[in-house]
Amino acid sequence: MEMIAAVAGTFNILHDGHKALLDRAFEVGDRVMIGLTSDRMASQGRNASVSFDVRKKELEQYLSSRDNYTIFEIDDIYGPKEIMDNVDILVVSEETLSNGEKVNEERASRGIKPLQMSVVPLVISDDG
Repeated sequence: MEMIAAVAGTFNILHDGHKALLDRAFEVGDRVMIGLTSDRMASQGRNASVSFDVRKKELEQYLSSRDNYTIFEIDDIYGPKEIMDNVDILVVSEETLSNGEKVNEERASRGIKPLQMSVVPLVISDDG
């Protein structure tokens, strides 16, 4: 059976931590669903964000050697039900684990089995 992994984020200026999340998703999933925050959602974050289209293009460039993924826009931490209901495992960082737990709470409220979690340790970049 095909294992579907999901990972999500703003991916604002793709860095080593983002790459670690993405790489883990491809390690654990046969197919990877990548939720990319909308401009509206990204603007609510800590840092000013570049546009959705620019962030998507950066992701596609990083993933250019792969074809087993789909990038979709998200407006909240739960993602579209028609996609997320088919996911088996959620890849999160130590920093975003609480969001993964909220996703599982929401799934439980709808009678859907919880997602497995793959937690990626935080990565310290060269610039700290």
